[in-house]
Amino acid sequence: MKNRENAIFYKYINNDINGEFRAVSVGRERCSPAKKKIGPVLRNRFTVQLITSGKGYFEACGKSYVLGENDVMFIPANQVISYYPDNKDPWVYYWFEYVGQNAIRINERAGFSAENPVYHTNLTKELSQIMEKMCAVDDERTDDLITVSLIYEFFSLIIKERISQKPHSQSSRDETIKNILFYINDNYNHPSLSLKELSEIFNFNASYLSRLFKQCVSMPFVQYLTALRMQKAGNLLQRDDASIKSIALSVGYRDPLYFTREFRRYYEVTPTQYRKEMRNKN
Repeated sequence: MKNRENAIFYKYINNDINGEFRAVSVGRERCSPAKKKIGPVLRNRFTVQLITSGKGYFEACGKSYVLGENDVMFIPANQVISYYPDNKDPWVYYWFEYVGQNAIRINERAGFSAENPVYHTNLTKELSQIMEKMCAVDDERTDDLITVSLIYEFFSLIIKERISQKPHSQSSRDETIKNILFYINDNYNHPSLSLKELSEIFNFNASYLSRLFKQCVSMPFVQYLTALRMQKAGNLLQRDDASIKSIALSVGYRDPLYFTREFRRYYEVTPTQYRKEMRNKN
């Protein structure tokens, strides 16, 4: 069944094979502020919804959740649930439904359960593209096979993202941060040094690494890097007669004017003033 109105599109999947994992339906919806609450209701199938914008509310297993853009909502089978859009900023989402003996195992691998039904992702763009492909499949001869393969691809991205965000232990997390700090100390003079570079080198999601760094070091990455560069620049200004441009470049700044602004923000004096004051003290 299909409805191709602007606000909603959905279709049921024709399944000729009673496999261990089967797609039931897929769709997308732009909810209106007046849309009524769905539930309390109990379903015999699992549902995953990817929220691409707006806000809404979800109730399951006695808990209430507020969801928004970049959230993934898991609706467990055989559990009483309710959900509805915010009346001022109603959500827009994709969804797919599925059943089968392997569904529970796949849910577990992806980290979804009745107790943990919400996940915030940084892969909304990639996941939306997969969901759009599901909606676009229009060949009943292969609809079920293609849709299931795309659902597997969706879950595989979630699983990979979760793994990249989860250090195995406190000691491994501490060891990771220690290695990152060593790397920063050895490479602070490279203008290209960035959180993105660190995330690629140490195989972490950039957003997760940003949170982990702030949690362990008690300041954001950019603030830490700037402070390190300023301290190194201050030491050079005290003992080196090199130009401000040369010192700026030696601590990772291609633009000496930008370096001077950052230096003044940190020390409350210009590099030239700082050099003069420090040498007068000595």
